[in-house]
Amino acid sequence: MKHYNKMARQAGMTLIELTVVLLVLIGLAGLMIPYVSGFVSKTHDSTGSNNLAQLNSTIQRYQLQAMRFPGNLQTLVDVSGVTYEKLMQTAAGVYVPAEYTAGDISSMSLRGAGITELMQLNQTAGTFDGASATFNAAEGTSLPVGMMGGTTVDVLTVGLGAENAVGTDNYGSIELHLADATGQLASNFNATCNDYVILGVGQENSMIGTAMTDAPVHFAQNGNMGPDNNYNRFVAVFEVDKANGLAAAAATSSVPPTLECGDSTHAAKFVGTAMLMMPPHLFGLAHELGHAYSNIAAQ
Repeated sequence: MKHYNKMARQAGMTLIELTVVLLVLIGLAGLMIPYVSGFVSKTHDSTGSNNLAQLNSTIQRYQLQAMRFPGNLQTLVDVSGVTYEKLMQTAAGVYVPAEYTAGDISSMSLRGAGITELMQLNQTAGTFDGASATFNAAEGTSLPVGMMGGTTVDVLTVGLGAENAVGTDNYGSIELHLADATGQLASNFNATCNDYVILGVGQENSMIGTAMTDAPVHFAQNGNMGPDNNYNRFVAVFEVDKANGLAAAAATSSVPPTLECGDSTHAAKFVGTAMLMMPPHLFGLAHELGHAYSNIAAQ
């Protein structure tokens, strides 16, 4: 009996032993927190970069197979032309709404690339109406990009990111903004002659069921920036013709001194994919890769 009681006492832990174990666990937790934080940041960067690269490839492959760019991409504005209020960055000047009248140069440029229908987002006069800012974003019916006498379309375009913007990533020109996002030369872009239109790649797009099974959603580092609270879709950027020499001649009833923007309307061109995030600029693949390497070097 005495031997049994001695073994029973040895099976338990004293208060001092329990305290030591708790202190060790607390110390290990303190060591793990920076590692877990770094892991979350790396996961955010790697999934963003991977999805951007895959979406770039998917859109280009779809265009080659279908001989057109995908339809039913999301305009990121509502029927009244107001910027969708659930974008991660809506500061003035970062992204700028533009109105395309049916049959004008810009509408015909979109149609020339096969973009003949777009999706407006679930917002009326600046009031968000959806249950989820990402998954319930679309209105549910497509909006045709009109020929003469058809529908006027409002879209979102790339801006400078300087007017009332938050942060230090402001640009001297739209061309520099695009160059920073895409890793291309600023001379590859011309904002005098073109708009750079940002279209969301939602679940309604015409690539679903052919080139992709689901539209990707980027991984938010902070829970309050997740897809229910903010628009977490990836976007595709297109160069859309907005001016040419023939239009200038028609407007002035004379031949313009220069034809800087060409003498015909060109079909919209695919620039690349991006994320709309903070700070106020596009996060294209080149920018996101640079951001990822900077985070790795800092850890």
